[in-house]
Amino acid sequence: MSRECCLLSDSLPSIVGVIAQAEPAADRFADASLLPVAVVTLIAVLLCVLLHWGAMELLTRRFCAQRRKLSVTLLVGVLVLLVVHLLEITLFTGAGWLLYSWKGERIGTLEGNFNATLFDVWYYTACVYTTVGFGDIIPNGPLQLMAGIIALTGLLMVTWSASFTFLVMQRAWHQRDEVALLPPQPAETDAQPRRRAE
Repeated sequence: MSRECCLLSDSLPSIVGVIAQAEPAADRFADASLLPVAVVTLIAVLLCVLLHWGAMELLTRRFCAQRRKLSVTLLVGVLVLLVVHLLEITLFTGAGWLLYSWKGERIGTLEGNFNATLFDVWYYTACVYTTVGFGDIIPNGPLQLMAGIIALTGLLMVTWSASFTFLVMQRAWHQRDEVALLPPQPAETDAQPRRRAE
């Protein structure tokens, strides 16, 4: 047991050294307030949800209420939802770019394969929104709050779209099955008397 204590006491200075090296990075963000990040992120979430809800309303009124072929309804619906998701990613990109332009590195940094271009911010936001995860770009500081909220919102929006698409398909299949179960209509023949319009 004394040997284990000796090993632990030998490694303790190296652990303390690692923590001491990490402190300057933590101090850099200690004075940054989470409030601007939280407010801008929540506004972006609200706009994102309203955009998604509006698209769902449009799809419901325009395509689901009308009797169209299943393939046309699904194709148009999926394309509209894809465009909506791209707009939502762009909305969060704009919010992040606005924060970075306004507060600079006080709101945190994106590290890794990041060149501070608008495309890099869009790519990072798309990875977070689709919950792919962090790969080559990693947030630090208060931006971590924004990343978590973007991921949660993206997960909800994607599952909302998937649920909507499933319900449209289920409804279309149900209507198709009802039509298939109807008895065939008798064809009009010459033997049947025709009614004259009076």
